[in-house]
Amino acid sequence: MMDLQLRPAWASPRRLLLQLAPFALTLALLTLAACTSDPPSSGSGSTAGATTSGSTSSGGAGDTGLVMSDTGGATDTLPVEMDTGEAPDTGAPPMDTGAPPMDTAAPDVADARPRVRIATFNVRRFFDTECDSNQCNENSFEEVLDGAEFAEKADRVAAAIRDMEADVVLLQELETEACLSALASRLEDIYPSAVLGETGGNASLDVAVLGAGDLVLTRRHRDQEIARPDGGTTRFAREFLEVHLGFGGRRAIVFSAHFKSKNNDDPSRRHAEAIAARNIIVSAATEFPGALVVMGGDLNDTPDSEPLMALEEGELLSRVAAELGGQDWTYMFQGTTSALDHLYVAQPAAGEHLPGSSQVFRDGRGRWGGSDHAALGADFAWPE
Repeated sequence: MMDLQLRPAWASPRRLLLQLAPFALTLALLTLAACTSDPPSSGSGSTAGATTSGSTSSGGAGDTGLVMSDTGGATDTLPVEMDTGEAPDTGAPPMDTGAPPMDTAAPDVADARPRVRIATFNVRRFFDTECDSNQCNENSFEEVLDGAEFAEKADRVAAAIRDMEADVVLLQELETEACLSALASRLEDIYPSAVLGETGGNASLDVAVLGAGDLVLTRRHRDQEIARPDGGTTRFAREFLEVHLGFGGRRAIVFSAHFKSKNNDDPSRRHAEAIAARNIIVSAATEFPGALVVMGGDLNDTPDSEPLMALEEGELLSRVAAELGGQDWTYMFQGTTSALDHLYVAQPAAGEHLPGSSQVFRDGRGRWGGSDHAALGADFAWPE
């Protein structure tokens, strides 16, 4: 299992500029007003996103979402300090991904609330250089890359992730820690936190999270039994990974999911995964009501499917790409498009989706970064 904290968060000038932009606009408006009226009286100012000294997060009903310490007890996975050395210089130019990402309306720049962009991306079968299944021929499920092929794949995926300019990226279909480490080393200037949700089987394709925030808490849910609609029980097909990140004293809770695929289809298992995921997400939102709580991933089903309708039952989770209408698709097969990759925000918690910010990242073939999927991103905010 991999939980890495590579460097302190908020070291990127680009992110600081993004956070300070709304305040720069406000300052400009005040200056303009001063030119045409009496000077305003002096007063104290504040900077959004600053950590409040001496505050604590209890995780109870009065939780403000401030991240000061790890409160999860013995079940928490604490950050592991790791000396990764110098990030490799590939010398490769930025990847030409084809057509630009689809344009969607951006949130109002005058909205000064602290915000973060979260994206989900199925990178498609990112295997390492070892054959774990002992079946790695041309027709096998597991593919073994040589050193050059592995580096090329990592370069391509990392470039695609960088182009999305997200603060948190939920990843699917990475085989091992070696794959996540390859991405993390190429992106360590953006993402100090990297967590792998390992399934544990040979040649398993797992989920992960890259985050610009400080790693606070990790929870894994694959070992828990979940109920099928027919009364039986099952487990998540892959790890249902829960990661808590701190952004300037505010907590973001993200879940990276990859529900059962439609190969050897078992829709009732996806239905069970959806119901269990909803319950886990709502529980986290109730435990940390001041947090931003977002789940995303390749759910292998469309918005009109029974599993996703079960996920949205009770209107506690909201699918953010619904605002894109028919342009929300992230997968194309034989000319037919489908929305299989999704982002949901939990309504019980304080964080919310910023309308008009949802964006599908796809090239001219309807894909992204060499995957067979497009990626999906959106902006979210905490209350002021």
